Amino acid sequence: MDVFEKGGFDIVIGNPPYVGQKGHKEMFQEIKDSRLGEKYHQRRMDLFYFFFHHSIELLKTKGILSFITTNYFLTATYADKLRKHINEETTVLGLTNFNELKIFESALGQHNLITILKKGSFPEIQAKTLITHKKGIANEEVIHSIISGRDKQTDYNIQNQKSLFEPITLYIRIESQLDKNMSSNGIYSILDKVKEGSDSFNKYFNIEQGIVSGADKVSDSIIQEFPHLNLEKGDGIFILSSEEVQNLNLTKEEMSYIKPIYKNSDLKKWYFYPKKKLFLIYLKDEGESILLGKNLKKHFEKFKDILIAKKESCFKNHWLRKIVEPWLKRGNYFVLFYPRNKESFEKIKIVNSRRAYSNSFALEDQGYFEQSDIVFSTLKSNYENTFDIKYFLAILNSKLMYCWFYHKGKRKGEQLELFQKPISEVPVKIGSKEIQKQFTDLVDKIIDLKRENLEAAFFENKIDSLVFHLYGLTEHEVLHVLETFKELSIKDKNQIQNEYWNIANNKFQLEK
Repeated sequence: MDVFEKGGFDIVIGNPPYVGQKGHKEMFQEIKDSRLGEKYHQRRMDLFYFFFHHSIELLKTKGILSFITTNYFLTATYADKLRKHINEETTVLGLTNFNELKIFESALGQHNLITILKKGSFPEIQAKTLITHKKGIANEEVIHSIISGRDKQTDYNIQNQKSLFEPITLYIRIESQLDKNMSSNGIYSILDKVKEGSDSFNKYFNIEQGIVSGADKVSDSIIQEFPHLNLEKGDGIFILSSEEVQNLNLTKEEMSYIKPIYKNSDLKKWYFYPKKKLFLIYLKDEGESILLGKNLKKHFEKFKDILIAKKESCFKNHWLRKIVEPWLKRGNYFVLFYPRNKESFEKIKIVNSRRAYSNSFALEDQGYFEQSDIVFSTLKSNYENTFDIKYFLAILNSKLMYCWFYHKGKRKGEQLELFQKPISEVPVKIGSKEIQKQFTDLVDKIIDLKRENLEAAFFENKIDSLVFHLYGLTEHEVLHVLETFKELSIKDKNQIQNEYWNIANNKFQLEK
């Protein structure tokens, strides 16, 4: 008898392939044109999402699905259709988040998750969730210890179906043991309180990814694909060293296209310091042919085959083809792929790496341009004369906001994913002019100290205390937040608590 005459499969178990769309456009295009793709395809999704969707459809009611995959779909922007499908048509039985512990030795960059689902809606069932804090490479004994519930470095919890899914985004949240032990005043309830009466960061800021050139420098893959060009790895295409710029012998007019740029490794918390001078050739298609000077023309002609090929590869995607085809028809093969607005780069900005182990934001006030692995935020024009950008920098760098990013944002293992969307959702409270000045004065002191390579913890602790007070946390809630920072010294913890009470009693002092 056909399995579907019985309503579908009783169980589906698998380890589907983890393949992103980047570099696999033909594969995804074929699926996109299928019935499954028409229902579930999204930009920047992973191939294994389709395995989830298809398996849920194949299961009979009360059938079981068990997959081991990466854990990114729990909060990924382009996994919202998958989370919706899971939420509406299944019940979560278990989630085992291996976090930084590596399950597959051949895929050390992955962060794995075992998902167990039951087809159908059974709200009375509680999900068994766990997240381990172990690191390194797992063996059979370690995995057995974790799954059997005996591992002391693993948080075990039981969650009802409603608590798993956040409203609207349907982000799937695995609660820690700390939250279970302090459920009435746990970190999630504190963060819900932080959000109350706050505006989202994107009310005040435009948040953008840095420039995507299409080809910063010559890479191994470029050399392999274009061996006839006899290029050296590291040769600058759009991003050049000082020496490379000098060797181009550019005219004054050509030099107007050369802009300073920096790496995300140059970013520190609070400030940035470019260790090596790099320059960007900023060329943007604005609807007309660009006549390059002879020196820039000579430079780009070396890379013409590469740049045309990269733009022609977009022809398979109708949306991208509409953008790049006119560039090539006008002869502008040498323009940046995503140049953003030049004026935005010349403003005072808050900048950050897209991935980091802490909420590390910096002030960029020297007119540098950002590369694609950097996110930059600029005040919207109607707020430029209202606020000092350093007020928001202080909030973003606070311990309270680390908790927000860790528990309410997106993570890859223990790394925070500080992309545009999670930054846009940061809750912002606007204090009085006096409070704003207290923040900005502290930021000035911290940046001055950091640039001299001096310790600034005393003033950072003052900011943490001000932030706790700004968001209306109680003494108990402050203690709970501080308890989540295992590396925080008793001295720093005591200072933050004392400062919190000084602020509450109007005894704030800036000077040390």
